[in-house]
Amino acid sequence: MDHVFGKIFKDGRFDLPQICEEKNFEGKLKDLYDSYIELLMENKFSEVGEIDNSCKDIIEAVEYYHNGFPHKAFEKIKDIMEKLIEKPLNIYAKTLWYEDFWREEDSLKLYRMRSVDEVKEYEIEDIFHIPYNLRAKISSNRYSISGYPSLYLSTSLELCKQELKKNEKIIVSQFSIKKTQPTFNVKVLELALKPKDFFKTNKSGRFFHDLNISAVKEKYFFWYPIILACSFERKNKNDPFSSEYIVPQLIMQWLRVYYETKKTLMGIRYFSCASKEASELGFNYVFPASGKKAKNKEFCEILAKSFEFTKPELFEYNDEITIKNRKFIQMR
Repeated sequence: MDHVFGKIFKDGRFDLPQICEEKNFEGKLKDLYDSYIELLMENKFSEVGEIDNSCKDIIEAVEYYHNGFPHKAFEKIKDIMEKLIEKPLNIYAKTLWYEDFWREEDSLKLYRMRSVDEVKEYEIEDIFHIPYNLRAKISSNRYSISGYPSLYLSTSLELCKQELKKNEKIIVSQFSIKKTQPTFNVKVLELALKPKDFFKTNKSGRFFHDLNISAVKEKYFFWYPIILACSFERKNKNDPFSSEYIVPQLIMQWLRVYYETKKTLMGIRYFSCASKEASELGFNYVFPASGKKAKNKEFCEILAKSFEFTKPELFEYNDEITIKNRKFIQMR
């Protein structure tokens, strides 16, 4: 297993994030899948057929979407995710699967940053997800669909900056997962694992499991095609539509269905694809709103109950940002 894993994933062709240089997204993805399957077959990987089917289904989903059949594209991704979910990647120390995401000793620090136009005092409602009644302002992003709110958080202030367009003024808050056990389930889907992470000598205690064990590597063979399809830098950042966003957005739709059937709100942990440099700065989390409203609020009830956060502080974009307000507040 170790020999096969190293032979395939030490190959620089499979590094993440990817970018389309000459070919379009669909063509580049297909070429990478073909190379991946060829290497699996050469090394006699026993379940190459299942992985090959996943690759073909992802390509077919992209083709359906490009041809104006988003519902058919969704069904393809739904089928893939329902199989993958049976062998989850519970890798990072702060992103568990079978255990509760909320842990009493959890010291995970998360941040949220947004651009603003005015110098004034901002309230916690100004830093949470875009309210349901302002959905017209929600544009298409990697893991969110136009018009549907999601809460984006990051483990790094510098990464937050990288994800924003440069603006004179920004507001920043630190978020904390509530330490009291909620009455509902919240889990996180792990899409933040790159091939080269397996070969780093210093993993800085980020990993819940030893990445060298065969069971983790075996699961990664199956997850790699979907992680790859979600991990392309956006080639044309000013265009209103991005093919690189097709698969991540379909996964987000699947997570919404998962919530409706399992009553479990699931977020996604992923590395930034703004650039290769940004991908090394930390991790992003995205949590879709549940559709349920908090009392007398236009915000998600479940997300509002799940997080505490500091009152937003105002900075200039080029300031050195230090969170001074350490008092955590829950939205009520």
